[in-house]
Amino acid sequence: MKVSADDERPKYVQVADTLRDEIESGALRPGQKLPSHRELAQRFGIAEMTVQQALRILRDRDGLITSAAGRGSFVRSHSEVSDSEESEPSVNEQIDHLSAELRRLAERVAKLEQAAAEQS
Repeated sequence: MKVSADDERPKYVQVADTLRDEIESGALRPGQKLPSHRELAQRFGIAEMTVQQALRILRDRDGLITSAAGRGSFVRSHSEVSDSEESEPSVNEQIDHLSAELRRLAERVAKLEQAAAEQS
């Protein structure tokens, strides 16, 4: 599945949402290792850096995965997720989220301005 250029959400949000759905549906099980960054980048047709952003959301904000240097990323167990739900998002996570929202809004404004200019 590739990310959609027609979707207003940033690519990394689309990927995070898809992986979150797979975790919540049980397609990805607790303790299961996620595919490598390269494999996920190929699957979604995006850059590895975009995959890293998506995994950061799932790890740092949602607490759905855990990462170990040199080993990869793994789906957290339900008890681990419950513990992480009590923590607040970090300042960097909040900034990332706000930056993504600002980019999305800027793209919408640009499209609206272009449509208005074409109608004039």
